[in-house]
Amino acid sequence: MAAYAESPIPTGDADFQTIWTFIKQGMDHIMTNPQESLTNNGYMGLYTCVYNFCNGSLILSGAKNSSKPAGRTRLKPGCPELYSNLVQYFVGYIVKIRDASDSLTNEALLRYYAREWDRYSMSVTHVDRAFKPFNRYWVVRKTYEGKNHVYPVSTLAILLWKRDFFVSLQKTSRNITPSVLKLIEARRQGENTDESVVKSVLNSFVSLGMDENGEASLGVYEEHFEEPFVAATEMFYVTESQVLSAKTTLSGYLKRAEEILRVEKDHIQLCLDTNKRERLTSRCEQLLVRDHAEKMWDGFQQLLENDQEEDLERMYRLLARNPGGLDPLYPKFEAVVKHAGQVAIANLVRKDGPNVGVLKPKLYIDTLFYVYHKYQSIVEKRFNSNKAFVSAFGKACQSFINSSTAPGESTSKVSQILVNQVDGLLRKSSESLGNGELEHGLNQTALNLGAGSYLEVYRGQTHFSDSLHC
Repeated sequence: MAAYAESPIPTGDADFQTIWTFIKQGMDHIMTNPQESLTNNGYMGLYTCVYNFCNGSLILSGAKNSSKPAGRTRLKPGCPELYSNLVQYFVGYIVKIRDASDSLTNEALLRYYAREWDRYSMSVTHVDRAFKPFNRYWVVRKTYEGKNHVYPVSTLAILLWKRDFFVSLQKTSRNITPSVLKLIEARRQGENTDESVVKSVLNSFVSLGMDENGEASLGVYEEHFEEPFVAATEMFYVTESQVLSAKTTLSGYLKRAEEILRVEKDHIQLCLDTNKRERLTSRCEQLLVRDHAEKMWDGFQQLLENDQEEDLERMYRLLARNPGGLDPLYPKFEAVVKHAGQVAIANLVRKDGPNVGVLKPKLYIDTLFYVYHKYQSIVEKRFNSNKAFVSAFGKACQSFINSSTAPGESTSKVSQILVNQVDGLLRKSSESLGNGELEHGLNQTALNLGAGSYLEVYRGQTHFSDSLHC
């Protein structure tokens, strides 16, 4: 565009055809190569030409001998002619783009529309900057005079694209909205799609919300995308959740549901306005989580018993999205932990005989510590140290540690055996145990004691108390 930059800039009093020829050459370059745009000299030349034209179109009112001061109050007819030429220029450009798309359908049409919209909107931005003097001197004045259908250059260009390309396209069987929805659904199904295409099309929907009064709104976006998108999303997840629930295991459902919600979060952030995301997010969670919560509750115990910790964590994350969704799990968790402790003690009794008192205390400590540590780890790592699960875990441990008797024929309390173990460790500490072994043994016992009732443990333990003071 060096030739354009070097061309002499028409003066404000040049004939209109000379001025328009110069302006059109600059616009041709901008509309064809928006990313390259004009050189600084070329751009300033276009801006200066528009400025000179507008400035030269102003006439001083008031004669030299008049008592009224002279001022720039009237406009020559040249500005309306320039506005009319701009309308014809943009219409010709848009119709050419529209006609070139006649043979395209579906995704090919969608990609073409996105590409041409990006080029057009960027070009219009550059042109509008060059026409700032025109917008300021003439468009603002006409708007002030009540000419409602005179717009700034950028608004004019958007309204013409809407009228001559978008609206005419949406009225045909080549409507681009279904193609956008298909592209989004393909991404939901795990296919690699071009996110930028969807983004460009949605940007056009938002920009085209401009009405005939030049007022911006989301009307086009809501009508041509948001409403169909929400309806299609709900239909997709109603079907998807029903198929998943019927054909997959609970473990498979949890994995797929979490993945769906993660992907859908990206879709919602890409496609919906910030103020409208919460509604669809809540609806998706209802279809995938709340409507299937009972199945998750029923399968919780089996996941615990089978040590499926990753699935437990997925279930926790999903149900935590819903207020009260975790409530039925707390008593189930308490019952499972309590039963695990009782079974562990019962197995020791059956293995080593009916008299618990004759068994080695360390064996009990190790067994109880294993149960304690296993479920404590689940609470901390899988349930995010949820307070209600922590409470249920504590109650379960207190129950099997402070039971009146250990299972079997024994009449000894488990808490009594814990105390005997500490007593034995302290007696041997100065003789046969190293510091590391003593510390490990005390730590294990202390954890089990912490899960029980301290009053039960310490009541009447004279020798234990004396040992602590040695």
